[in-house]
Amino acid sequence: MTARTQQTGFAGERLARIDAHLKRSYVDPGKIAGALTLVCRRGEIAHFSPLGLMDRERGVPMAEDTIFRIYSMTKPITSVALMMLYEHGHFQLDDPVHRWIPAWRNLRVYVGGNHPQFVTEPCLRPMTVRDLLTHTSGLSYGFMERTNVDRAYRKLGIGSLGKSFSGDLAEMVQALAGLPLEFSPGAAWNYSVSTDVVGHLVELLSGERFDEYLRRHVFEPLGMVDTGFFVRPTVFADVKPDMRIFQEEIFGPVLCMTPFRDEEHAIELANATEFGLSGYVQSADEERARRVAGRMRTGMVHLNGAPTDGRAPFGGYRQSGNGREWGRFGLEDYLEVKAVMGWSPQAR
Repeated sequence: MTARTQQTGFAGERLARIDAHLKRSYVDPGKIAGALTLVCRRGEIAHFSPLGLMDRERGVPMAEDTIFRIYSMTKPITSVALMMLYEHGHFQLDDPVHRWIPAWRNLRVYVGGNHPQFVTEPCLRPMTVRDLLTHTSGLSYGFMERTNVDRAYRKLGIGSLGKSFSGDLAEMVQALAGLPLEFSPGAAWNYSVSTDVVGHLVELLSGERFDEYLRRHVFEPLGMVDTGFFVRPTVFADVKPDMRIFQEEIFGPVLCMTPFRDEEHAIELANATEFGLSGYVQSADEERARRVAGRMRTGMVHLNGAPTDGRAPFGGYRQSGNGREWGRFGLEDYLEVKAVMGWSPQAR
């Protein structure tokens, strides 16, 4: 039993059963690679325990600062963002959604048929903001695979696990205007893209892009520095007079190089990008590398004096890294994993 466990009023031996259960039933049988559990009471952490691996392929153990995809836990964050605007008097819960999305004024309910030849009927009443927040809107998800309506969602790539929608959030909302609802708003409950529409309402009511609103009004005030739609940028920077910054796209094999003029420009570019996996600074000048790294909004920076290699692309940097496997993309000759010295700007 730790001091913090005693202070929060928990029995340490009983909290230990959480680890034992997860290890016995999930980690050891290989059902999951690892787990990170936290029990908190009145703002005090009573139990915080990493188990297993964060990277099964490379044997990297789970850590307290491991970053996870939170999937549908994005929903409460999105709803909090909208309710902040409610507190500022921007809307009422029973306001019709078409007040801000005019294309939704005449939504209709599915009766029969297939996309695009649906048979529909009028809604019994307009959809409200409350309906979106409580999943009683009549919207659906493509992955439900239950009705002809969600089949149309899959065809358009809306809320689908396969095909992705080709446009942005506003365009997706407009596309939904052309599809029928599963039921009249308020008549039933259905897990759906309602929260996506809530995110669009945040944009319309605040005048800010959704991710920027979350960053400025939710994440930064709460110190949630590692929370966002993308993990912190991967930055390969050779801090020499001919400085270069390398950015790796988070969900693809794209490694691009952007030249920059000086340290200030390098930091500006690094902090502006939305894509990436981690953060790296390369330099033989450790003091300068720390200075540049400390001003980047990255979760971890590796100070790396790896030599340049003229055979490599993008200026000849034979980099080290702890990212994903690149061999299938033909870059294994240039992204060679080596021992690096890790340093976190937040730990200064």
